[in-house]
Amino acid sequence: MKMTRRLLILLPALGLLVIAADTSTQAGRRQGSGVRIGKARITPKRLPGEGGNIVISVPITTSPGVAVQSAEVRAQIPGISSRGPSVSLAASRGRYVGTLRAPFNRWPTPLVITLFIEVQPSVGAPVTSRIGAVKQAGFQPNPDLPPPPPF
Repeated sequence: MKMTRRLLILLPALGLLVIAADTSTQAGRRQGSGVRIGKARITPKRLPGEGGNIVISVPITTSPGVAVQSAEVRAQIPGISSRGPSVSLAASRGRYVGTLRAPFNRWPTPLVITLFIEVQPSVGAPVTSRIGAVKQAGFQPNPDLPPPPPF
């Protein structure tokens, strides 16, 4: 019985550690394969229903002997089953930057576009991390314009 009680007390503690580790990854910092992804700058934080450009800037540092082969940001958009839009980032003054084009939101309700980065180092496995999100307004038809074409 004593052993069971200790395990029951220990298991919730381990669960909290796992959740805490996952939370730090979700905050935009991820380390692995000699690559560290820092906190991303994403502008704007809100988009109109028509879509628009999202400018992304991410600091990526590497361990000695490791280089960044490629860095790509992809968008996860609710309601789209296929892979969302993506952009390859270019190195610029210690950061990796790019502009992602968010598509038209055809739904009347707002949605959240979640952004993920994947960094391919010269050595080891790719490192993927959630770097942020952008809110997009729902589609609001203009009564003065003809209706949009069918989807």
